[in-house]
Amino acid sequence: MKCVQRAIDQAELMADCQISSVYLALSGKHISCQNEIGMVPISEEEVTQDDVENVVHTAKSVRVRDEHRILHVIPQEYAIDYQEGIKNPVGLSGVRMQAKVHLITCHNDMAKNIVKAVERCGLKVDQLIFAGLAASYAVLTEDERELGVCVVDIGGGTMDMAVYTGGALRHTKVIPYAGNVVTSDIAYAFGTPPTDAEAIKFDTVVRLGRLLARMRM
Repeated sequence: MKCVQRAIDQAELMADCQISSVYLALSGKHISCQNEIGMVPISEEEVTQDDVENVVHTAKSVRVRDEHRILHVIPQEYAIDYQEGIKNPVGLSGVRMQAKVHLITCHNDMAKNIVKAVERCGLKVDQLIFAGLAASYAVLTEDERELGVCVVDIGGGTMDMAVYTGGALRHTKVIPYAGNVVTSDIAYAFGTPPTDAEAIKFDTVVRLGRLLARMRM
């Protein structure tokens, strides 16, 4: 809880405002993903928004890992009869509709504990979101998602990945190796304290970034 309060204090200092509610980003080995398919008959001559909601509900009505809860249900594309790759099926005619969705789940108890820690610091949690998904929303344009891209968000304890093709989220993954492992390896290889190893890592990344920037010019 002290770590949470410290993060809140730093965020308020950076933003120069008082925080009352948050979107809470989750990451870690308790995050899982899977692609699923749902299918329903079209209720009328044309697809309605209710039909879309029904087929997405069918797609997410699958068994997830024990003690897990669904964080996100993200539609990828729809198909009506033999027409595939449809992004918005509302208003189209057909007999049967299929939806492909990407599900992101997390361990229920893990999520509850993190929410409790934040709420004990006096904040309201508006929504839980997978950290890799939040990162992709922050940095990607619509064109990049359409052309195909993999976002890798390297933190201290984990690497969060999100893969897009054709404008849709196809795969997400959390790899439990990240910046802290690099710091530990540098400290071990050079026999330096972790603080010095962290400084070496940071300096190397900064220099590499400057080199890449010059190469692009």
